[in-house]
Amino acid sequence: MSATEKPKIDPRFLEIIEGREFIKFGGLLHLATEKGISRIETEIIQLPSPENGQSAIIRAVVESKEDEMFSGIGDCSPENCHPKVAKHSIRIAETRAIARCLKLLVDSPYTCLEELAGEDDVIVGDNPRPETKKTPKTEKPAKPHSDNGDSGQKPMSQAQKSAIINIGRRKGLTLVDLEKMVQENYGAPLIELSQKQASNLITSLQQAAKTA
Repeated sequence: MSATEKPKIDPRFLEIIEGREFIKFGGLLHLATEKGISRIETEIIQLPSPENGQSAIIRAVVESKEDEMFSGIGDCSPENCHPKVAKHSIRIAETRAIARCLKLLVDSPYTCLEELAGEDDVIVGDNPRPETKKTPKTEKPAKPHSDNGDSGQKPMSQAQKSAIINIGRRKGLTLVDLEKMVQENYGAPLIELSQKQASNLITSLQQAAKTA
């Protein structure tokens, strides 16, 4: 593939805004999974506070199965995200940091949709994107195996995410294993689960741990 040739992407992973194509986080994760991921780690560099303008900064590291390692920084503040998701700045900063690593891993020529500032499309999770003048509303494909009545639920908490990772680790599951499991059952990355989905996943992992 030439330097100017774009990789073939499933159209459901692309969004067109003002004539430009942007790749969704799920699309980057899909490409990276196909190439092979052995590790994804994130670290909080700065917690949001009044002193720093409520700015969250996250560092991510992604390692491929070929031992290639990529790192990236993601930030989120009221100035570079939609007001509706400003309170979830840590989650958004983490998504952006991982996205920047995945872009390097798969050599993506697309800008990730979740990196945009001021667009409704930066909203992560199951909440549908409202129609705006800049971005026409498009119908999103249904997510497989999603919980009925889960649309509009609050996003997963940090405590739930930690519980999922810790229980999975006790079962011998890596973060990559968990990502694949979540993608297969909910059609979304782990960090985009709602509180209800995360609760169901924790229950399933706990039950599996008891019977293992």
